[in-house]
Amino acid sequence: ESETVPAPFDGLVAGIGAAPGDRIAAGAAVLRLARMSGLRVLLGIEPSDSFAVRTGMPVRLTPVFDAGRQVEARVAAVHGMVDPRTQLVDVVVRIRAGKLLPGMRVRGEITLATRTGWAVPRSAVLRDGGGEYLFQVRAGLARRVAVTVESDGDELLGIVGAALDPALEVVVQGNYELSDGMAVREAAR
Repeated sequence: ESETVPAPFDGLVAGIGAAPGDRIAAGAAVLRLARMSGLRVLLGIEPSDSFAVRTGMPVRLTPVFDAGRQVEARVAAVHGMVDPRTQLVDVVVRIRAGKLLPGMRVRGEITLATRTGWAVPRSAVLRDGGGEYLFQVRAGLARRVAVTVESDGDELLGIVGAALDPALEVVVQGNYELSDGMAVREAAR
């Protein structure tokens, strides 16, 4: 004998707690439903990073087996404790229906902060007693520009500087031989 039980809301079957032929006790859960309108992704982050993550920060989710698809979302909650099973702090991210399927494995990138600056080759930035600087070329002459290194990558440095001119070229080779106002010529390419 079979019986149809209407679901209390539209959703997906997230788990089945019975197999064909099982005897079911009265009031026992036979299946779990997941609401499609309130899908959540649970990300695990290192405990040391948890103090920098806040509700509302942007998150980019990428399915592990479909790197071409990305979903933009926001942090909904940061759990205030370490999960004893994973040794990570859980971060809850809410997503809209239809973006991901329940049970998918995803990788998440949480944007902690954004900065506007310039990316230059590491060789462009020099340091002396006056601090960090680089040379830009204006009308064939070297112009020393004070900069601050904000981020350090393998090959590029993220810099800011009030006097940087985006229209001028940056000297990346032989700059250690220059002084402010010195004539500069471009090397053969």
